[in-house]
Amino acid sequence: MSRKTLHALRLYASPVFTRENPTFFTGLLFVGVCILTTYFEHTPAAQHAGPFKLPPQLGVWWWLSLQALLTSIACHYWRQVRSPLASMTAGMIDAEYHAVHYVLAGALLLLALPLVLIGAPPLNVLAQESLCAALSVNGDMVGPKQLRKPMRLLRVLLMFFIFAAFMFPGAQEAVLSAPWYVALGLIGISLAFTLIELHHRPATPATAQSAYTPVKQDSPKILPYAKRTNTSTSTSTSTSTSTSTRISTLLLWQFSWLRQPAMPNTMATPGPVGFALSAAVLLIGFIILTVFMGIFTQGALPTWPHSKMGLHSAPVMLCMVFSSGLSTWLLARADWPFMLNLAGYGTRYNFAVALYATHAKRTVQLACMVTLTCAPLGVFLSNLPWHRLPLTALCLFSTVIGVSYLPSLGILLFKKSQTIFITVLNLLGSFVGLQSAFLIMLSKTQPPLWFYALTLSAIPFAACMAWAAPRALARADWPIQPPATP
Repeated sequence: MSRKTLHALRLYASPVFTRENPTFFTGLLFVGVCILTTYFEHTPAAQHAGPFKLPPQLGVWWWLSLQALLTSIACHYWRQVRSPLASMTAGMIDAEYHAVHYVLAGALLLLALPLVLIGAPPLNVLAQESLCAALSVNGDMVGPKQLRKPMRLLRVLLMFFIFAAFMFPGAQEAVLSAPWYVALGLIGISLAFTLIELHHRPATPATAQSAYTPVKQDSPKILPYAKRTNTSTSTSTSTSTSTSTRISTLLLWQFSWLRQPAMPNTMATPGPVGFALSAAVLLIGFIILTVFMGIFTQGALPTWPHSKMGLHSAPVMLCMVFSSGLSTWLLARADWPFMLNLAGYGTRYNFAVALYATHAKRTVQLACMVTLTCAPLGVFLSNLPWHRLPLTALCLFSTVIGVSYLPSLGILLFKKSQTIFITVLNLLGSFVGLQSAFLIMLSKTQPPLWFYALTLSAIPFAACMAWAAPRALARADWPIQPPATP
């Protein structure tokens, strides 16, 4: 091992690795939950004659831990090799390329322990980890946006569908119960794609200059039909643009009291129409995945009881998808100085109050939509008596409200590195908090009284954050100019 490779390895154990890498802290959080789940799993689920049975909660948290930690490794790697200094420092790219091999190998071995300790076949566990590594090291979704290559739509769609499929225990059990030669084939193919994706060779100065050298043109004559061709092209472009604008306007439609907020309207906080369509598409996708996994594991169409069991996690997935975008506006501060100076809000405190007022309206709107959708769906899929629906809906509404204000603690408690803590707190509430709340709400036994007290206390907590957080946000650092466009 060369000296430069050792230096690159030491960076993974230094503040350089954790700086602007929030997925690492998120992964540690998920690993903690995964270890607790493994510890409380008293009966090892060893594989005998039948297929391997994976504890549902352990499978979900292990998969999330795997995705987050491997993504954090890829984020550091791409940040290093795509730095402008990398191509000017001899041997730096090769050293980082060799170092990431050792780090990925160590991470895969350590992350395999939770499943191996409960009796999962080690070769099959490595097969699923290798598949996750091939999806997580993509260079078009991690690292600085200015240095990323164009996004590949096919890879993004494939990554999303495989990630969503493995959130269901049935998909993981299919890989963990596969024959050894299938697992070995998955390991070989996935690791090959991983190494190919990580292999980075920047363009040489001559190549880059030739790629961006403008082509000299000799004032061509304008043909008579050129004007008509350009007109038709512009007409078709404007038609497609107007159509996409109408669709996005329909999806982002809000009520009159939310049409002119202090923060821009995005798909992270959809309106009623966008929420209904997105929830329908996600639910249909969950049904298709459940049917596909039933055919793959049983060789026939699954029965209705098996389908309901497979869709048991669909309500919490819907809730997590929409709730995770409620606090993303705290990270998008590039336009705040311009809105403060040009929109007539006056002081920074008044602008922060306006931001939190809009956040409160959006949170209440989304909490109502999520409660009306996920609470009845969860009660139905869990075969619970319908008299538990009112309390379940009330607890879910309060939990979503509290989860949306949990990232504000990052503004109150920390003056530096707020981005990391806001991201971690957002994921802590959206994933750990909602997952735990659904697990207790939809259990066969009646939830204890402390659970109702804890969930209902989320409303006073949100009120305290709405009162204290604007003052802290007004004192925080805002960017003086927008970041460079990708």
